[in-house]
Amino acid sequence: MHQGEFAAIVGPSGSGKSTLLSIIGTLEEPTSGIVSFDKLEVQKLDQKKLADFRFNNIGFVFQQFHLLPTLTAKENVMVPLVSRKVDFDKNERAKELLSNLGLGDKLDLFPSQLSGGQQQRVAIARALINKPTWILADEPTGNLDSKTSFEIFNLLRSLNSEQNCGVIFVTHDLSLAQMSDKVIELSDGEILDEAIV
Repeated sequence: MHQGEFAAIVGPSGSGKSTLLSIIGTLEEPTSGIVSFDKLEVQKLDQKKLADFRFNNIGFVFQQFHLLPTLTAKENVMVPLVSRKVDFDKNERAKELLSNLGLGDKLDLFPSQLSGGQQQRVAIARALINKPTWILADEPTGNLDSKTSFEIFNLLRSLNSEQNCGVIFVTHDLSLAQMSDKVIELSDGEILDEAIV
């Protein structure tokens, strides 16, 4: 994978899609092989450096939105910055991201007051708060209707093209996968095919 690419990972349930994404995101270690990022072998990093690497380079989006129910949309977006020193205003960055994602009037609402699509947008804003090089999205449209799924996909596409932020997303939706630059097909933990669309 090269910086700025937009790739889909597809395959039947249990084929290893989410595991591969977790390995790419340094949440799991591979049983063999090397995970490298710009020639840096990430497995060789200690836990603190690995956490710093993850914070600086990767934003995660999940099928289950994982929003904290007692925090507002803006507060949920700022969660990854807790105990982190950054060179930008955390509050302003969260407000800007939510506004750019069409949620400027939802800053102080709680997750229970938002639709599924709006909650996923909050989750995407949270993934972007640290200005990552890559967004890793595990079934980001899995809990959404087809119209909202398409909107979320287009949102990720826009982030990819406008901010040169690489996107790797796991999906069962082959119609969305076919709109990616690259499709990686898995079966039983093996890469069957890697096609440029």
